Amino acid sequence: MVSYGFDVSKDWVDVVHSDYSRQPKQHWRLDNDQVHLTTFLQEQKIRYPKLRCSVESTGPYHAALLRVCLSLDIPCYLLNPITTKRQTKASVRGTKTDTLDALRIALIGLEADRPINAHTLDPAKSLQRAATKLEQLATVLIGSQAHYELLQPYDSEPLQVAFNECRQQLRSSAKLLRSEALARCDPRVEKLVMSLPGVGQKLAPVLMTEIGDITRFPHAKQLIAYAGLDPIIRQSGTSVHGAGRLTKRGSPHLRRALFIAASIARRYDPDLQAVYERKRTQGKSYRQAVVHVARLLTIRLYAVWQRGTPYVSE
Repeated sequence: MVSYGFDVSKDWVDVVHSDYSRQPKQHWRLDNDQVHLTTFLQEQKIRYPKLRCSVESTGPYHAALLRVCLSLDIPCYLLNPITTKRQTKASVRGTKTDTLDALRIALIGLEADRPINAHTLDPAKSLQRAATKLEQLATVLIGSQAHYELLQPYDSEPLQVAFNECRQQLRSSAKLLRSEALARCDPRVEKLVMSLPGVGQKLAPVLMTEIGDITRFPHAKQLIAYAGLDPIIRQSGTSVHGAGRLTKRGSPHLRRALFIAASIARRYDPDLQAVYERKRTQGKSYRQAVVHVARLLTIRLYAVWQRGTPYVSE
């Protein structure tokens, strides 16, 4: 198997391919656009039909490569930058160049086991994330306005109007983006998701767009892992140090939405409230107890989505 590592930037891409010999075979520098990437990968696929590609998650800069790999049916693995950073620190030489970064990405890609799919570039997910970001900016603006008024007690009507208009525009734009995202989702799934306690009109689109196709997850545990709500197990020899911190892999947007839903649901759902109280009695912190509730809520979400029937409390 041949692995191609892509170290992407705004304007160009450094590419190195390697195999299990762990030695760089060749290095290229390409323009970071779909035309050049398509031509390059078409040529490489003829040479190595079973090639695979790996790239760090770099905001918008890796999008062109993902689109090309999906169109050419080439397995592509989107890596967490933390993983490659650890590899660099673990290196004896500690040298960091674009070529070496691409080689490390290629080597990590040899062990990767979850390639991207069409959901990775789902427009509904992008719209929903943009809406969330605008709402966060509106919240930041409220804090900035309060800070200004604290420092400047004198009334300034033009500034007050500017703050209010900007905040309203951000929220209006967020509402529009959320509506567009929701229009791309299945209304039947929306009804199922909103039947769960703690899930309303704002959280439902986040859950639907972040999860996408529920059949991607054969079991609820895999959905929990995708949300990064599964604990890290530390074991050495015969010593097991129990469940530690959360892995926080997968989608942070999904994890945040499930946490918010759980923090609401535990106040209104008797079963979830009992779980929360039991964990608190055991000495768990508020956050740890809510995470336990979030896992149970994720299992319920998975069940109603798979069955196609709304949740009904017993």
